[in-house]
Amino acid sequence: MYKRPLWLFWGGPSDVPLKALCTMYLLRFGVEHFFRFAKRRMGLLIAQTSDLVAAQNWVWIVTLAYIQLLLARHLVTAQPRPWDPKPRRDPQQPLTPGQVRQAWPAFSHGLGTPAHSPRPAGKSPGRAVGFHPKPRQRFPVVTKKQKQPSVASK
Repeated sequence: MYKRPLWLFWGGPSDVPLKALCTMYLLRFGVEHFFRFAKRRMGLLIAQTSDLVAAQNWVWIVTLAYIQLLLARHLVTAQPRPWDPKPRRDPQQPLTPGQVRQAWPAFSHGLGTPAHSPRPAGKSPGRAVGFHPKPRQRFPVVTKKQKQPSVASK
């Protein structure tokens, strides 16, 4: 199978069969591809918030959007660009999440929406009288200490 021995480290329970470990090793590529796609194409790292709950919610939103792309792969038709290689145009192959994302605008345009048409709005009333939001939590500034001149440089 391999020309050279392949050394792997397993830090989990010792009762996992070797065949399952090999399967998990091969399946890791799907996980790596998900994170690469989520970071580059779906904005996983875009949300910059100091609130842990908001960051976790953003990760879940991106994950659910990715699942929607996987579920919609049989509903959309590929929209290949003229410079795409020929194998990507094969209708028998399932679409990748990137291809579904590329074809999504044409598909979603015909879906419609359950929402009502937007109403014209006037000036918003703003915050309620007497409402004062509490200030954000402040943290001390972290700075590097100044380097002491060495004896050799004197």
